Amino acid sequence: MLVADRSAAEKFAQARRSHANAGREATLAATAELARRVRLSDLETIGRARLGHIGSEFSVVDILGDGELQEGSNWEAAMTASHHALGSLTAFVDRNRLQQGARTEETIRLEPLADKWTSFGWEVRIIDGHDHGQILTAVEPPLTGQPVCVIASTIKGKGVSFMEDRVSGTTRCRPLSRSRQPARS
Repeated sequence: MLVADRSAAEKFAQARRSHANAGREATLAATAELARRVRLSDLETIGRARLGHIGSEFSVVDILGDGELQEGSNWEAAMTASHHALGSLTAFVDRNRLQQGARTEETIRLEPLADKWTSFGWEVRIIDGHDHGQILTAVEPPLTGQPVCVIASTIKGKGVSFMEDRVSGTTRCRPLSRSRQPARS
């Protein structure tokens, strides 16, 4: 499982206690770019399979932002995962349609995103990324033996009126007004 920090890995593991891989070790990796994460996921999955750790013994989860999918090296990694039938690899795509500075479809169109993943040989599951029940169901083992792509439809900043589904609210911090600045000692 690839996550940015140990607390996130622990929360994920606690949520999975009823599944076959509960209590298994997690490989934690914080990487700077998506392509490196996906390739690391591929390599970890291939390595574990070659060592005999196959089936429900383990799973590798990668979390991707939809804007990051505009890099070609990610699709090379997706092809590699499918070619090697890495059925214990799951990629979650946070499909909020926003990236730094613009909407994803204004920069480089990603739709039809599910069809792209399917054409690369992945099993695709589309869920409401705000529904915890759907998230837990989405991490079930694949039906096809191929890697799984979970496209989690989300709204960035959901519930925060001045940030919800806004490009500017996702990438910039505004200075506090004088009345809201902390008192100086």
